[in-house]
Amino acid sequence: MGDLFRINGTGVTLSQVLEFLGSIPSFQQLPITAFERLALAVQPKECLPLELSNLPRGVYIVWSGELVLDTGNSSVKILSRGGFVTQEELQGATASGKVVFLVLNSADTALIHTKHIWTPGGTSVIEKLLQLEKVEIDFYRGFSNPNLVEFKQIFGGQLVGQALAAASKSVNPFLLVHSLHSYFLFPGDKSIPIIYRVQRIRDGYNFANRSVSAFQSDQIIFTMTASFRRGESGAEHQLPVPCVPPPEETGVMVSSQSCILAYASDWIFLESAFRPHGWTSGPTGIFTDIKVLSMDHS
Repeated sequence: MGDLFRINGTGVTLSQVLEFLGSIPSFQQLPITAFERLALAVQPKECLPLELSNLPRGVYIVWSGELVLDTGNSSVKILSRGGFVTQEELQGATASGKVVFLVLNSADTALIHTKHIWTPGGTSVIEKLLQLEKVEIDFYRGFSNPNLVEFKQIFGGQLVGQALAAASKSVNPFLLVHSLHSYFLFPGDKSIPIIYRVQRIRDGYNFANRSVSAFQSDQIIFTMTASFRRGESGAEHQLPVPCVPPPEETGVMVSSQSCILAYASDWIFLESAFRPHGWTSGPTGIFTDIKVLSMDHS
């Protein structure tokens, strides 16, 4: 693949732009389609210090160099690689040397102002359930579907799936989840929203680790730790794959498939454990004669 554009005489590829944008927390939250369109929409702009106050409208993402922004009340903000501001915020900014921006023009700024974390259009009940709302960076709001399963409390798979959705929107899109560990602490109330808080434990080029806490009424009801890794080739083996349609033919967005699997993992978990004892659920999948719960998933 050829260069997308050149900066300081050096070619910059689409992969390099995607990698750069994927390291910025605000852009990690974007639906994958918006993220890819953002990478194709930005254009480089080299600015000398005296040019900073005379730029056209748009969003300016620092590729190299450093800015000093006047935030008022005699305070300043230092903006370096990966930071971004609007053209209005650049008024009065100073720099000691040349600054290189990736510029998103004003006609395309809607790409970075989305309410949800997945690409709109998912039609399945599970996809809609995993469509969290962004509150702010690393905070998300999830909702329950009271008609989805016949439990009095929030279904455990919902917490796992939504927490993984929140965690996956805090890492570079090139990293995919490869392990997670969950604890169910208190029953969840289906009638009120769930707030998911993501903590960034570690960020590396090949691996990232996240911790997620789910809150209701200021109480933590669920926690998860998850590890993400960059796809690499290596030794592998598996049993023959059954003859089933590939994920892209099911209508489910590829970016949300791991969260859907996390949701489903709690649906047949106890059923599998109880079958050797002759205990089975009814036609709705609910155990009616015994009380069951799982407290630890990994």
